[in-house]
Amino acid sequence: MRLSKTLAVCSWALLGAIALSGCNGAADGTDTDGTTDSYSLTLGYKTVVNGKCADSTTNLSFATDASFCAVASLKKGSSKLSGQLISFAATLGTVAPATKLTNADGVAEVIISNPVLTAEAGTVTASYTPSDADALTASRNYEFVGSGNGNTIATPKLSASILSSSALVTRFKVDEAVQLQAILLDSESQGIADAKVTFSAGSAVLNPTSALTSNQGIAQVTYTPSTTDLGGKYPNGNSGLSGAIATK
Repeated sequence: MRLSKTLAVCSWALLGAIALSGCNGAADGTDTDGTTDSYSLTLGYKTVVNGKCADSTTNLSFATDASFCAVASLKKGSSKLSGQLISFAATLGTVAPATKLTNADGVAEVIISNPVLTAEAGTVTASYTPSDADALTASRNYEFVGSGNGNTIATPKLSASILSSSALVTRFKVDEAVQLQAILLDSESQGIADAKVTFSAGSAVLNPTSALTSNQGIAQVTYTPSTTDLGGKYPNGNSGLSGAIATK
């Protein structure tokens, strides 16, 4: 029934503007069913940090050794649709996972990577088939270029300090507890959350020796020096080069 109505609309010369939209789909590459409460499917990109989708980006070019996130947003009218199955496909690289359910915001996200480091262009497509309308698709182009020209993954920045009563100190007393603090930041100086940081303080024995970073990228452990730690060493957070940093 919907097909015949659509063809009827397209046949009216006086409704040429409506016919153009109903027959050809939206200009941004997202198809709709043309009804009052129409479905809409849009596709955008996000950066990837520590294997997770991070910030929205308008970039279409990514380094061959980087990954990016494809983000599909699904609505019916102005309502965001959750729990709906979105399928993804890409002409270049790999998509993981290939299907995803939309969350409470009507959004489904997958990661596109380039394991063979191919420097070419491709297209990612998201598709959705509602039970009461025709299938919708949204497509967006992208390219992988030489390393350093796209969103390369930079080495995290780690700094360490000692706190006593929330104040920075460089000296402390035996049997007086202090906090060993590490701050872990990404290439944009944003805190990296849920990363494991391991601490060392010379020959001192720490318990615990590691902690997970907060949303601000801060990790802390308590240290109470003993008489055997006289001349206590400045604590150093392990930068993760040996694998001490691990996402949760």
